[in-house]
Amino acid sequence: MDRKLVTTGNPETGHRELATGNWQPGPGTRTFKLSKVVANLISCFYIYNLIKLVVVMKRLRTVNGVKYIQYLNRSDFEDKVQEAVTEHRATLIGRLLNGLNEYVEYKFNLRVAPEQAEKIKEKLMTLKHQAVAIEDCTPIVEQLLKKDICVLSSSDYYKQIDERIKYGLD
Repeated sequence: MDRKLVTTGNPETGHRELATGNWQPGPGTRTFKLSKVVANLISCFYIYNLIKLVVVMKRLRTVNGVKYIQYLNRSDFEDKVQEAVTEHRATLIGRLLNGLNEYVEYKFNLRVAPEQAEKIKEKLMTLKHQAVAIEDCTPIVEQLLKKDICVLSSSDYYKQIDERIKYGLD
């Protein structure tokens, strides 16, 4: 294939184009310097955002997986932690409801009558849809502010669940 340079547009600017249609800058153009400046600006912007994300992103490990929470201000951060903790507890309750009779038999050494099971399910469903108190999230928020990652324990939430089950058994 024969490739020859063809001058297009204004001959003073020196734009050249291959006959195949590929554009190449001519000797008088500043595209190389401009593209280098643009590339440097883009890379600086990318590095700035990467550093910003690394610095302010906190990780909360729950039963649902790792939640990435961005710290912009304290109140928004506390709200997002509360939301993640509420989802964590709701997942625990949802899993427990599937095997409620077995759990009660194992934990309390009691067999549950069907009407008691319904009463317990109602109590657990209200707890599932209820938001975790912000005061309960304060230790988690403090730990996340000190460290980048926090593993959320399920034991405190199982205590709340067991209390609701006890109320349902009475």
